[in-house]
Amino acid sequence: MDSKDMLCSFSGMGEKIVELEKALVKRTKENSDLSMKIDNLEYAFADEVKRVTTGKLNVFDKENCDFGSKVTHLEKIIAQKTKDFDDVKLELSNRTAKFEAYFEKL
Repeated sequence: MDSKDMLCSFSGMGEKIVELEKALVKRTKENSDLSMKIDNLEYAFADEVKRVTTGKLNVFDKENCDFGSKVTHLEKIIAQKTKDFDDVKLELSNRTAKFEAYFEKL
């Protein structure tokens, strides 16, 4: 192997080293991003475990509970109003039928 071949070989190795360094930087960044995501998930999980085990509700859970109870209350009101309307409609229909029968006899 002469010096020219060795120089080409070293040159090729230099390019390969640059490629490997770029790949290493990319993988290091990906690893850092994944580590950050894992840390965030661990904190969220720890908070959830703490909330469940202590039985304490945070502000949003309390608001969701209040909102849910208000929705249930309004649904009951709507159901009652619908029933009342149906009752009035039936009564009006019965009265109308009576008047129609009365006027038919005249």
